[in-house]
Amino acid sequence: MSTTWIKLHVQLGDQKDPAERTEVELRLGETFPELAPPISPEESVAIREAFSWQRTSALPETNVEGHPSLYYFIVYLEDREQAEALDEMLIHHSPLPFFTSELARWDGQRGLFNHQGDGTGLFVFAIMPAVTYNLLRQAALDGDVMYRVIQPRDIPAEARGADGSISYEALRLSGFRYLDQDPRMDDLGTQEKPLFGRIIRKVVAAVVAVVKGVVRAVQQGIGLVDRWVTGSVDLAVALDLRNTDPAFGGRIDRLGGAGSSTPMQRAWGAGAGQQVRLPGVRVTARQRVLGGTLPTMFTAHTGDDGVARMKIARGRDTSICLSTENDAAQITQFVIEMEVCDFRAIPGTQLSTNTTYRLFLQHRLFNVLAQATEGRAYLREVVGSTPRKAEILVGFFAEFFRGSAVAPAFGYPNLAYDATLLSLIAVVGTRVPFAAPLLVAAWPTYAVDIILPTSDGPGFDHNFDSRGLVTHEYGHFAMASLLYAQGVQHITGAYFGAVVQRTREELGNPSPDEVQAGYINEAFADFFSSQVAGGTNYYRPNFESSPTAPSTNHCGIGVMEYCQAQGTTDCVEINELNTGDFFARVNGLVTLFHDAFDGWSSGANRPGNGRAWGRADGGTARLACVVPPDSTLVYTPSPVRNGEDEEIHLAGGQIRNMFRYWDARSNRLSEDSVLGALADTMRESNYNWCQRCALFALHEPGYSPGMSQDQLNSLCQQSRIANWIGPPPSGGCGGTATHAGMTWRVLDQNGPYILVGSDTQTDPYNGDTNPTASLPLLCLNQDGRPAPPGIPFDFFNGWAAGEVRLTPPIPGSVLTSPAAANAICVREFGAGFRMAEFHDGGGGWHWWAEGALSTTGRFWVAINDQPANPWDP
Repeated sequence: MSTTWIKLHVQLGDQKDPAERTEVELRLGETFPELAPPISPEESVAIREAFSWQRTSALPETNVEGHPSLYYFIVYLEDREQAEALDEMLIHHSPLPFFTSELARWDGQRGLFNHQGDGTGLFVFAIMPAVTYNLLRQAALDGDVMYRVIQPRDIPAEARGADGSISYEALRLSGFRYLDQDPRMDDLGTQEKPLFGRIIRKVVAAVVAVVKGVVRAVQQGIGLVDRWVTGSVDLAVALDLRNTDPAFGGRIDRLGGAGSSTPMQRAWGAGAGQQVRLPGVRVTARQRVLGGTLPTMFTAHTGDDGVARMKIARGRDTSICLSTENDAAQITQFVIEMEVCDFRAIPGTQLSTNTTYRLFLQHRLFNVLAQATEGRAYLREVVGSTPRKAEILVGFFAEFFRGSAVAPAFGYPNLAYDATLLSLIAVVGTRVPFAAPLLVAAWPTYAVDIILPTSDGPGFDHNFDSRGLVTHEYGHFAMASLLYAQGVQHITGAYFGAVVQRTREELGNPSPDEVQAGYINEAFADFFSSQVAGGTNYYRPNFESSPTAPSTNHCGIGVMEYCQAQGTTDCVEINELNTGDFFARVNGLVTLFHDAFDGWSSGANRPGNGRAWGRADGGTARLACVVPPDSTLVYTPSPVRNGEDEEIHLAGGQIRNMFRYWDARSNRLSEDSVLGALADTMRESNYNWCQRCALFALHEPGYSPGMSQDQLNSLCQQSRIANWIGPPPSGGCGGTATHAGMTWRVLDQNGPYILVGSDTQTDPYNGDTNPTASLPLLCLNQDGRPAPPGIPFDFFNGWAAGEVRLTPPIPGSVLTSPAAANAICVREFGAGFRMAEFHDGGGGWHWWAEGALSTTGRFWVAINDQPANPWDP
């Protein structure tokens, strides 16, 4: 694949004296080279075709020293399960050779290892006990062929023992650790993967049962080698992620230049506005420490802060490699992840003290990995669901999809894999007629979750460089993950149907009702990308249909659309009708999902309002017309917009529960099953029938602003909404509370502190507002925080020692008891919150608390010694 450029910026400094710093630059441009593979495709094919298990011999299992004998091999991988099985069977392996003499071919080079193989498989390098090899060999001879080729490889003379196996002494001199583990560790960390096929599961179990003790003997035989005999320094490799989307920032300039790059920012949750981190990325440092025949390898993974920390030898030349993989995703051209390596040795003279390497990463592969990482983090932190690692295919095989990214989620078990892939091949065949036979030949290669080809057009690549396109595709993977959590059969049924229906829509012009699963899948992915990246791929606000009607609230950048945080109206808040053609249905469902989950205050890991970006210069011109460096998009907090036309805002965990309710209704994705499940989720969250009706009605033909509740009820009963929410309750939607309630308002604001209390309308003795009115409920978390200085307190203006927040408007009739009112506060804001009370400040009438209430209206407040509450008789 073609690659954009990356710059490595190295900062060296003694922690005791930060002023001591050395800077080294790595700029990888449009011509960023692909490094020669360890084994060429031609050599790979020749080895594969010449190999036969019948012509192999068992190897001696003990060396002349009485230790388990170790040998050097190349292993042919044809799928990801085979790669994972190497770890399960405790085989020490790497995509690059182990010995210094083999690595010398890349000395002085920087670039990318694609690890693409020969189109059918890929050789990796392995050191394993002869016992392990003999077990795999015997299984193959018995018909359980787990690997097509495991071929012994020549061991350099200086590392070869008298019996032809690898010398333990050579390993000691190189500071080698088998499996990169301290031999004093007890846990070897094997755990069978749940998705292994029958043959792999059978062979892995047989091997592991035997080799655990052998591997422990190997580690103890090598012994605990002092890999830092020359002294050690702490190396921290910090990944500083930069935007590749030109609308979000420029390029990293040459060292000493001004530069115009910007950090990639999070668009959601408690960390909104902070730089996106890349946790879990493997960083490998290679050094020659003791003069051995293998470089000493030090490996660490980046933490939650995006920094990998390791102890390395002091004063030794060092090379560094980064993998394109973490817990969220693996970016691959075939079977295993890719690697970015710098073999231009960092001089040991620069490693005389504790060192931090800050890698300024502005590269499309890491842009892809970052978006997948953000998607997984949102699912984990907001939705409460942790998906498995996504497999993202790029490069040669992905290019047959000719510019269009697709998310088939083939990494999940799918009994309809063949049929689904054939449907995708049919679409590809309309673009590249000769490609279909090649795709059929590469059938196993496409057992991935997202296929990402480069997009057409020079310069900016919509698929790889965009701030949000991969997030949209990950949204499809998120839906597949949530479906899979309800049952493996739903991948074959529901998700397969969604993918096939989307291809039908592209190949022809079916009725929208015939492809409901297709547009539901696209709408959910757009809702997801709106939440995670602040942008959508399909959704276009209705005012964008005319190029003569530009908006200051919305901007189209490449294949993504972003809502401006500075905008005052509409964007994803538009109540698009869920009717019309395929794309109109997507629009309607995106805004419907948004309405169901938006409305939360910022600053916590909750659903957002889909508006995260504003111009860096604060301007409001339509951003599609602004070309950097005139201005760029940066994170900009935006006001909560919920409550203007609907009262519902579901918690993030209810996204997961929506799929649970869907599973109870159907095994197919349709409007009735998905929107019915959404209605069930609202009911579970204690939203009444009228509130559910009001939300769905916003997106239904026949709705008009200002409709009375009776008119809304009629619309909901006479339309498809009735299939989702059922008939109205016989007693109506309101609660049973009938007494007038007391209301307060905001009186003053002093920094983060607010004064709330009574005014001339307040009646604390009888209540002042009819319970049929819908007003916010004032909630208080009285956690005992100290009173702030500088505010005069007295009996009538006390300190409530807590934080206040306002719920969306609710009818007073549902406040049937203090417990019912408190439950609403807990539902909205979490444990510790309850309905605020007249005397919470220690006296009465008014009191101060911490909080910022964006309202000039009135809100419900309780009083515990007067009949002025809706629940009073």
